[in-house]
Amino acid sequence: MRISYSSLEQFLRCPYLFKYIVLDKNKLPKTKEAALGTSVHEALNFQFKKSPLFPTLDEVINFYNKRWEERIAKVEFKDDYEKDAMHQNGILMLSRFYKKNPAWNFTILGLEMRFEAPFIDPETNETHTLSGIIDRIDKLDDNTYEIIDYKTARRMPAQDHADKNLQLAIYHLGALARWPHLRDKKIRLTLQFLQHGETLVTSRTSEDLEETKRRILVMIHTIEEHIKNNDWPAKSSPLCAMHPYNKICPMWSYLYQKKDISVDIDEKAAKDALSEYIGIKSAHAASNERMMELQAILLGFMKNKGFSRLFGNEGYVTRNLREQDIYDVEKAKSALDAIGKWEEILTADHKKLEKILPSLPSQTQIRLHEEAFLRKKTTESLLMRRKKIDPEDLE
Repeated sequence: MRISYSSLEQFLRCPYLFKYIVLDKNKLPKTKEAALGTSVHEALNFQFKKSPLFPTLDEVINFYNKRWEERIAKVEFKDDYEKDAMHQNGILMLSRFYKKNPAWNFTILGLEMRFEAPFIDPETNETHTLSGIIDRIDKLDDNTYEIIDYKTARRMPAQDHADKNLQLAIYHLGALARWPHLRDKKIRLTLQFLQHGETLVTSRTSEDLEETKRRILVMIHTIEEHIKNNDWPAKSSPLCAMHPYNKICPMWSYLYQKKDISVDIDEKAAKDALSEYIGIKSAHAASNERMMELQAILLGFMKNKGFSRLFGNEGYVTRNLREQDIYDVEKAKSALDAIGKWEEILTADHKKLEKILPSLPSQTQIRLHEEAFLRKKTTESLLMRRKKIDPEDLE
């Protein structure tokens, strides 16, 4: 499989959109934040190009202004004030960065450097390829190099974010694939936060990089499982309502499609069931048997229509799918014994094993998957919220 950090991030954020964007190759509409970020990145790239002299600050700003106008042609803003404010924010970031980082003070090895880093899955002997584009690579001295990634985000995270950052680890692997002689060198990994004029610096050991490969393999195996089963659940988050693709997302598509669906007996039954379901749930006067019947009606309707959410006047319900890996607990004993974890699930059951699984080393997780994995178990339920939402609210 050929995979990039952005694709892996998309999968972790929402498997449904991963399929829609990465596998089905549908393009996302450009957002105003993306227009700003891309324009600033392109201007920074221009700042470090010498032909024959490095550009002046005015030339960098003029370059940014041109790119900005090109990028916002199809982008919507709330008003002209917001558009001008974002534009000026880009100029401020570039001006501050230019004065603090004169281009002639650096030895640049690469700008917008594309890479491909192949690695082998020991379980299948299949070769996977990590790909991406590194913003900048500098040579600090004969023994030290620096991989730099620019960030235009408003929020600056804690140091822990850089120390655990998957993107930086992948870029480290990409640089080594392109220049193997760097394996014996010291490599700094730097996130430059342009809004704040600050940096977070970290590094990775060879052991860290091997752990990164194992972590990526676990994600690739999960993606391959979803491809095999053609199963792409949508994950809900507070950003969903603002997402440019909420009209195609199963979490929101009911709001947009319901006007086109003829009100047949199935929909009427579902709407009646929804009203009764929310009423019973909210009043805590549930008849357990009736609740199960209503849930079955709603889940059946939603599954048949391809909806992940169903909206009514009293609120909405979400079809919640939960996957659980089922292991042969006795076969798992040797793998857990090897790292001193068997005692934690001595009265062995799946829930205890599932609870400690995320804390186990990737190598142990892979071993468990190879030796003790039996099957996946999927359960579905309804999550209710008493809040009415109209399609007009999302425009």
